[in-house]
Amino acid sequence: MKSEKTILIVDDQVNYLDTIVDIFEQYDCNYEILRTTRPKTALTIANDESTDLIITDWEMPEMSGIEMIEELKAKSNTCDIPIIMCSGVMISPENLRTALVAGANDYIRKPIDPVELIARTQSILKISEYQNQMLEQKNRELAENSMYLVQNNEFLIKLIDDIQKISGDIENKEKVLKLMEEIVNSIDSKVREDSWHRFEIYFQRVHSGFQQNLTRKYPNLSHTELRLATFLRLGMNSKDIAAATFQTTESVKVGRSRLRKKLEVDKTMDLTIFLSQI
Repeated sequence: MKSEKTILIVDDQVNYLDTIVDIFEQYDCNYEILRTTRPKTALTIANDESTDLIITDWEMPEMSGIEMIEELKAKSNTCDIPIIMCSGVMISPENLRTALVAGANDYIRKPIDPVELIARTQSILKISEYQNQMLEQKNRELAENSMYLVQNNEFLIKLIDDIQKISGDIENKEKVLKLMEEIVNSIDSKVREDSWHRFEIYFQRVHSGFQQNLTRKYPNLSHTELRLATFLRLGMNSKDIAAATFQTTESVKVGRSRLRKKLEVDKTMDLTIFLSQI
C-alpha cells in the first residue's frame, strides 16, 4: 500500500521547482516529488500516476496554470486531485477568485514562504484524505442499501405471488379477483417507483455527475439503458440487477449486450471498468 504522498510541481522556471523541493526536504517531509516545466507533461503525469497534490505556477508559455486546472477538472480520473496555485504576478483578489473558480483549492504567493507552503500542503492533504475516507464510507453505505433493495424487492415479489395464489382458491371470485388484481398492480407499481427513486438518491450522493456525464457523451441512451449503466457502475452483477429491476437474469444480459454496443465498448473491455472511468 502506498504510504507517502505524491506531489507534482509544475513551473516553467527551474529555480522555483528547486525551491519547493528544497523546502520539503528542509522540513523532512515524506513526499514523493514529481516535477516538470511543461503543463502538458503535467497533464499526462496526473493521468498516469497516482498524484495526491499538484502545485502549479500561473503564467507559463505552453499553457497557463488556469487552463491546465480546467483540463484536469474536466476528466473523471484527475478531477479530484487538489491543486495549489502559486504565482508572484497574478496576486489580486480577482486573480484569486479566478483560480478558485477554475478549481484550485488554495493559493500561495511568490516568493514562497516555507512555513506557509508546508502548512497549506499539509492542510490540503489532510482534507483530501478525509474526503476520500468519506467517499469510501458512502460507497459502503450505497452497497448496503443496494443489497437491501434487492432483498426487499424479492420479499415483495413473493408477497405478490402469494396474493395471486390466494385469489386462485376463491369460488365466485369475479369481484375479489378484480380487487386482488388492483392490489397486485398497485404494489408492483409502487415498489418499482419507490425502489429506484431511493436507490438513485443514494447513488447521486456518492457518484454525483455520473448520469449527467454519461448522457452528455451518449445522448441516445434510453432511460432503461441509463438505469442499467447506473447499476453496473456500482459493480452489481446480472442476478442482483435482475432482482432490483424485476427482470430475468437473461433480460439483463441482453440489456448489457445492447448497452455495450451503444457505448461502442470492445468485448475485451470490462463494461463495469469502462463505466467507472466516466
